[in-house]
Amino acid sequence: MAFCAKCGNQMDDAAAFCTKCGTVRTPIAADPSPALHPRLKKFTKRLWIAIGVSVVGLVAIIALSPSDENKKTPAGDSAAPVEDVTKPKTVNGENHIGCTDRDYFEKLASYAAVKDTEAFTRALGAALLTGDCVTFKAGEPVFLVDTAIFSGLVKVRRLGETTEYWTNIETTAAAAAN
Repeated sequence: MAFCAKCGNQMDDAAAFCTKCGTVRTPIAADPSPALHPRLKKFTKRLWIAIGVSVVGLVAIIALSPSDENKKTPAGDSAAPVEDVTKPKTVNGENHIGCTDRDYFEKLASYAAVKDTEAFTRALGAALLTGDCVTFKAGEPVFLVDTAIFSGLVKVRRLGETTEYWTNIETTAAAAAN
């Protein structure tokens, strides 16, 4: 039994041309796999390249992962691990606020930065009424829950409470020392 050299169609031994594609018969081996060999070779090469890239990527991820001593905090943008969270910090000075939503706190900070006191007062007043933001008292004990060093923010929790608030890093005495 013969096969067409162009399309791989099975041909009668006595046929002078392929009945499928019309190519003049050039008999090839009875096994059609040599006609598939270039495709298989190309696929195998691509497969090995994909495996190699995957292995290199995996090694890079493992190598760049922080070790147990250098783990980052959940915020993801911290430069250092969270300080000892078993000891409360104290609020440093007066007029510090905290908000449960980081984006809202940053919006309030942006109003203050451009000295838009009317927008700041309205937004803070609304958030204080809903409980989304709070004011901290000087010397109040708070636990440092998370840090976002590159943005200058920390997340704190009041002693005995479960709600956490984003505030400026300067709010806690320990963070101000860093």
